[in-house]
Amino acid sequence: MPECCGSFTYPPGARELTRRQGHAYKYLWVTVRDRGYPPTMRELGDHIGLRSTSSVAYLLMALVEKGWITRGHGPRAITLNVELAEAAHA
Repeated sequence: MPECCGSFTYPPGARELTRRQGHAYKYLWVTVRDRGYPPTMRELGDHIGLRSTSSVAYLLMALVEKGWITRGHGPRAITLNVELAEAAHA
């Protein structure tokens, strides 16, 4: 898995992520920060080394369950939990 996206710390009370979940979250955060919108599931999978969009969907579901993101309908309908994002990347 490539290193990118700078430092990352867990805010107090945040549920910890697996290594892959943390990497995916960092990539989501950097992409939203730099482009203003999240990557597609395919882009996210390519970046973190998952070939199946089903695997990416499962990973995103885990991030939702842990409270780090929310999801809507569509390939880019991902919203970061702003409080966690700011605290993790302060």
